[in-house]
Amino acid sequence: MTRWNKYKKRIPPISFKEIVDDWHNEFPFLTQYSPTLLYQRVGPFLIGLNIVRRAFDYYNVYFVISPLWRKDEKFLGKPELYGNIDVLIPFWQHRQVFETNVERVKKEYGNILNPKVRFEDLLIYLDKVIKMFKFGKGAIILSQILEMELALAVYVGREDWIKEIWNKIKLPGIVADGWLEKLLPYIEEREDLLRCVESNCRHPRIAKLSIGEFVSVGQYPPKKNWKDHIIAFLKKTILV
Repeated sequence: MTRWNKYKKRIPPISFKEIVDDWHNEFPFLTQYSPTLLYQRVGPFLIGLNIVRRAFDYYNVYFVISPLWRKDEKFLGKPELYGNIDVLIPFWQHRQVFETNVERVKKEYGNILNPKVRFEDLLIYLDKVIKMFKFGKGAIILSQILEMELALAVYVGREDWIKEIWNKIKLPGIVADGWLEKLLPYIEEREDLLRCVESNCRHPRIAKLSIGEFVSVGQYPPKKNWKDHIIAFLKKTILV
């Protein structure tokens, strides 16, 4: 037996459940949604951590976002956006590197992995993810992120951000089959999006989750003229 293996043998064993519990203790405002998912509800999203077990007793930690406006229940609670700390962690090393990895998660995602989330910080993070993908290659991921941005802006009624997001949607290269059609209901019927989110929040697994809040959000009704402009552009683009 090598010196390294002797060292590992002296380390007390740890279970995957204990690892998840350690992460939960560091982010107590999250609620356990499943054996691997920790979530809180923030507006039209579930935001939290996904601790994923890998082969040979390794694990990854992902920051995750899941939308709450999906009408099909099979998508409820399913992460659609992942961010990780780019480290594959062996169980036996968990205790030695845990504090360091917690700090990395807080440094990268602390502004939005928080009981109080600034609306602007969430959009800045989504913009950061957009810049990681080249047009064409990451078109589907880009469309999902832009859908999240637009749904969020419509949810809180921010006309200024809706216009800003729409300028990004009109950029060349953002193409994914059927995604423009999916945006129409959000633009035409904001109340429909709100009702869908409210309905999903009554689901037993969602209702038990802790609730975060947006701060520094100007919640005012958008002006009437922005809808007509965006709907006209969407329909023209879809018909082309």
